[in-house]
Amino acid sequence: MLTPEQLEERRNWIGASDMAAILQLCPYRSPRDVWHEKVYGLTPEDDAPRKTDAKDIGSCFETGCLDLAEVRIGKKIQRHCLTREVEGTRIRVNLDGWLYAEDGDIPVEAKTAGIVNPWAVNPDDWGDDGTDHFPPKYIIQLHCQMMATGAKYGYLTAVIGGLGHRLYRCERQDDIVEVITKAAAEFWACVEERREPEGEPPSLETLKRIVRQPESVVRIPREAIGSVIRWKEWAANERDAKAEKEQHQSESIALLGDAEGALLEFHQDDCIALSAAMGVPIDKAGEYCKLTYFADKNGRRTLRLQRADDEFLEAANDAPCIDLSKLTLCGDER
Repeated sequence: MLTPEQLEERRNWIGASDMAAILQLCPYRSPRDVWHEKVYGLTPEDDAPRKTDAKDIGSCFETGCLDLAEVRIGKKIQRHCLTREVEGTRIRVNLDGWLYAEDGDIPVEAKTAGIVNPWAVNPDDWGDDGTDHFPPKYIIQLHCQMMATGAKYGYLTAVIGGLGHRLYRCERQDDIVEVITKAAAEFWACVEERREPEGEPPSLETLKRIVRQPESVVRIPREAIGSVIRWKEWAANERDAKAEKEQHQSESIALLGDAEGALLEFHQDDCIALSAAMGVPIDKAGEYCKLTYFADKNGRRTLRLQRADDEFLEAANDAPCIDLSKLTLCGDER
């Protein structure tokens, strides 16, 4: 967890992970996210107790990843003097570890992936042990570190859910260094000129954490108020949609009576509307005829519309049909 002072210091530099986002190789941050962080600064993340997430686990496993690499490489990994700068640029990196070498300290970057959710790991992103085949955003990070230390190669030590530990070696590529150097200069010019770079808009998470100046006010010209109006329109539509959704959800549950499941009897015309609602092809929509309201292990029930398997269809064939004359439904045309 970074302190306000550390966050303020980071505003003056481009980090290795910032660089991956600036080059649009990070799925969680865009160049405009990084720009807002540098121009306006961010408040610290919520210090309230929270469940351990992937980021927390990655921090805890960092030491273990480095220990594994140390055994594999057969050399002591240094874990001091970790902050380095790339001369002539605004890039400053924080190494996880490094190895002594005559021609430049060798950076060692530690990563975890898929520890919380192994199914989120794409094996195609992670090549064989000893190769330089790993996600591009980490290749950019490691190149920033090699630029800062003068190394000709670097290591990535990774513990990957479902794949175990892998140690990668990445050779420094001059064309990648050139791309990083140019992109860093162009981005920092945007920061100094307070001119937003192109790309996806910043995330709501970033915008919520921007440091606000107390009692400060700005003026928004007419040409830019469309977003404000559309936000209020969507908010109003969302409230209406939520109320309507809850009404129809209640009616759907009421149709079940005291049963936990139901088989929907479709007409062919119903499949068109269901196809649009479910986002599935029309010829597959009829398969989604299993309505359930089962409880999980904590006793919470969730209404679901799912594909029906043969076992459910066989059981439902002998089930009684509900008496519609005893129900009152919204928009009832009977």
